[in-house]
Amino acid sequence: MKMHYKKNLLILIVLITAQVFSQQVISDGSISITVDNLGNGISISSIKDNGLEILNTIVNPDLFTLYIHNTNTNTNENIVAKSGWESVNITSTNVDNAVITLSQPTSPNLPATLTTTVSIHADNGKSSWNLSVTGLGANCSLMDVIFPQFNILAPGNDTFLYPLYSGRLTVNPGSGIDYFNDPDDDFDNQVGIYPRGWGTTMPFFSYYNNNYGLYFGFHDPDASIKEFGVKNDNGGIKVLCKIPIPDNTINGNDWN
Repeated sequence: MKMHYKKNLLILIVLITAQVFSQQVISDGSISITVDNLGNGISISSIKDNGLEILNTIVNPDLFTLYIHNTNTNTNENIVAKSGWESVNITSTNVDNAVITLSQPTSPNLPATLTTTVSIHADNGKSSWNLSVTGLGANCSLMDVIFPQFNILAPGNDTFLYPLYSGRLTVNPGSGIDYFNDPDDDFDNQVGIYPRGWGTTMPFFSYYNNNYGLYFGFHDPDASIKEFGVKNDNGGIKVLCKIPIPDNTINGNDWN
């Protein structure tokens, strides 16, 4: 009885250990990015500039959302960074980089081969974030992607710049920012479309306060249309980029 009891106890300990969350810190000495492995997804829990937290940790949105159409079931599906994956793997060749691979979605309406890869590299005060989606298969097409999505701190005495015309500044954006609220054309969904004439002249925006500045620049190989969202949220500023995917009527439209 004792031996049997101890054996069961050992197995229980192993199972609990397998569920312990782990972290990967990516740093170049000034920028520090913390990625949490949640077991069935990932979360960006911290981004620091020389030790100062820049994320509004009260709100931690999904880093990405994939919108997928399944032509076999004629359903629209979505899967996010934080959950819905059987396999999560984080690898690193150095402290300044990491490759995050999410695969084997739990939804039966998504292909088992679906894989999302996020690579992050910090270098000399800047970081590059890249996303690829593969394995959509013969029955699914990628429609839209939101990537990235952050909520950054906005404590006041700060400024947000967005590329309306030659550039527009919002002072103390945490108390209220209205990006592309244009009463003349009812464009009041706090989203800016690039390219849109004078409306969004460049695919970037930036934020700065007395301690640091942040520059967000967006690029993809095909120069796709992008929709930028900026709004104040829980003492911070929610920023996101939504990309309508090219060839989204064609199944198997893997994207980078």
